[in-house]
Amino acid sequence: MKTTKIIPSLCGILLSATSCNDFLSKNPDNRADLDSPANIAGLLVSAYPQYSAVWFTEVMSDNATDAGAQAPADIESLRQAYYWERVDEEEQDSPNGYWYACYEAIAAANHALEAIENLSAAGYSPTELNPLKGEALLCRAYAHFMLVNLFAEHYHPAAADSTSGITYITRPETSPYAEYSRHSVQEVYTLIEQDLQDGFPLIKDAVHDAPKWHFNRQAAATFISRYYLYRGLPGDWDEVIRYAGIALEDNPAAFLREWIESSKESFDVFGMTYSRSSNPANFLVISTVSTAYRAWYHRYTMDLPLIRKRVAAGSPHPTTVDISGRYALINKAAGNAISGCYGVFKYAEVFKRDGINADYGLPYIMNTPLVAEEALFNRLEAEVMQERYDKVIEWLDLYYATRVIDYDAARHKVTDDAIRRAAASASQDITPHYALNEKQKTYLKCLVNIRASEFVSEGQRWFDIKRMHLPVVHAIAGGGSVRLEANDRRRVIPFPPDATRIRFPGRPAQPNLPADSLKLVMINH
Repeated sequence: MKTTKIIPSLCGILLSATSCNDFLSKNPDNRADLDSPANIAGLLVSAYPQYSAVWFTEVMSDNATDAGAQAPADIESLRQAYYWERVDEEEQDSPNGYWYACYEAIAAANHALEAIENLSAAGYSPTELNPLKGEALLCRAYAHFMLVNLFAEHYHPAAADSTSGITYITRPETSPYAEYSRHSVQEVYTLIEQDLQDGFPLIKDAVHDAPKWHFNRQAAATFISRYYLYRGLPGDWDEVIRYAGIALEDNPAAFLREWIESSKESFDVFGMTYSRSSNPANFLVISTVSTAYRAWYHRYTMDLPLIRKRVAAGSPHPTTVDISGRYALINKAAGNAISGCYGVFKYAEVFKRDGINADYGLPYIMNTPLVAEEALFNRLEAEVMQERYDKVIEWLDLYYATRVIDYDAARHKVTDDAIRRAAASASQDITPHYALNEKQKTYLKCLVNIRASEFVSEGQRWFDIKRMHLPVVHAIAGGGSVRLEANDRRRVIPFPPDATRIRFPGRPAQPNLPADSLKLVMINH
């Protein structure tokens, strides 16, 4: 583990006229002293990233194309993401903005954990404190997990020890000058696992009035299944199956999203229904600043051929393993025929004005980063690795029963032959770090292809591209293309520009720090 002195530069980013000492003497959430479980619970609202990774990861994936200059909007940060260039922007829907949002969430979790320790020493009951501790640990693990999977190479057991990751922060910042270490990918994964294992047993849904807005048991179990799926060590498949089973209560039919009836709603109503906390499929809902709802009229989005490929407008879905009938998802895919920009309306935007008469403010979406469908597909991949193919076929049948209009169990039966045909039609090969026999590769190719459609517009495709080492080709409007190879270094998003240099108010920028140095914005509340 490399150790370097890191200066988070809280003064330069978070303060204007006040001094660093003044800032550090104040409470991290500017609301109340952390002297009661209720106040800690209030702070934990800030332990979830307030920005979203959905849009920029989707644009980087093969779920996006170049609609051309006639598109109503052309944002430079999205163009940079589309070409896998360094993104300069630090606002919402940018990698840099998400970096800072994650470290702010981590800071809130660490302040909460410290306060929990203090209250425990003061005699507060574990019954009151343990659920808060469990939530804080899951929040800390989640933000670090997202950071390491965006800003580092994907986990590979042969290289994880020697591959630079991110800094895993486990304590509140109390000084403007702090020494941090950039951990290896292996160290980050080990620390995440420790937080998950310590935190999950403490999760208690009953302590929350609205559990879906917190790391409840189903959300936490789905996240843990994702962790073990991404790590992909020999013993991890049992853990994926175990935690996905907890999330789905071994009854996926009770939680899978209902598409058929809800797809008859208007676009805006559908978006609200899709992300509503009362929807059984949504295990975790986070309110995030994002314009992802508007993706359908931006240049780097989906054009008509791509959206037909993903959601099969007016034709059988290419990844439905030869199941006939319309795929219900298309009922909420639409766009602008003149500009050629299309999208799937999974979000409803709420614009929060800065004042009653203000014409400016912030756009919010209800983001659903952990859902029943992910738990299902995580488990299906693990079942393939355990070579339990009958279970895969059985649960794919359950899945399509919620997706195919006029579903008929006999006519739409998923079969081994159908899976093989679907896999053969997938042009991209998959090369995860773990070994596959021919049947495992066939089934996984099919599942990964289905995931590309199921999670369209949700950003998950980018992580599948990284972990399966899929190449990506982006068309350029007017002719030509750019290509991201299976092991291209551009898959690792660069740290924000300010993360490797020090700045102070009124002083010139300091010389660049070594490449393994980080500047961390710890708290902004």
